[in-house]
Amino acid sequence: MTVVDDRDTTPSFGPVGLGFHPDWDVHDPIAWLTGDPSALLPLLDQPVDATDLILLEQVDVEAITEPAELIDYLSVVGRLEARLASLRLAAEAAFANTACPDARVSNSYAEAAAEQEIAYATRNSAYGAGKEICRGLALKEIFPGFRGALAAGEITERHCAVLVDQTRHITDTDVLATIEAAALEKARTLTASELRKHLDKLISRHDPDATVRAHKA
Repeated sequence: MTVVDDRDTTPSFGPVGLGFHPDWDVHDPIAWLTGDPSALLPLLDQPVDATDLILLEQVDVEAITEPAELIDYLSVVGRLEARLASLRLAAEAAFANTACPDARVSNSYAEAAAEQEIAYATRNSAYGAGKEICRGLALKEIFPGFRGALAAGEITERHCAVLVDQTRHITDTDVLATIEAAALEKARTLTASELRKHLDKLISRHDPDATVRAHKA
């Protein structure tokens, strides 16, 4: 079981102190400080950390001659991208809640204004910002497991987008929790496209009427 399987746990970057360096009990100080690409592989067995970015900045990718080390580099980049995506989605959800504090009251003007503000901040379209707001709110309120996995760098934002999109016509919270739990372990090893197919099967099993509601929407 990983840390994100605990629905009450949200991974986060470790506290930043004056030293601001990784755990030397895990990492080779010389390799890490000199940007040796051999320092990348141990990162993949550790929680995502802010210091990972420092190491990436120090590694000269043009000088790497081993293909496996370039793959390690890309894997570390992907984990950091996922972590940053989790932070962005959380901030977008928080901003949306500030603009529309009562979810029971529809305020199209406030929602549109929030989308425009977020679109400007993230250099996105208003439509894209709206989709991200929905994604961030869903991860916060409905899918904490996927939220934690994204923060841990175990899945990508695309996996989360597929989950939110595929389940948008399901309202039963117990069904949603069941689908998330069943999909999460698979999501760690499947591509987003493969996850979509897996979710189709889960939804057909746990809420067969969801497809009918989707066609009527």
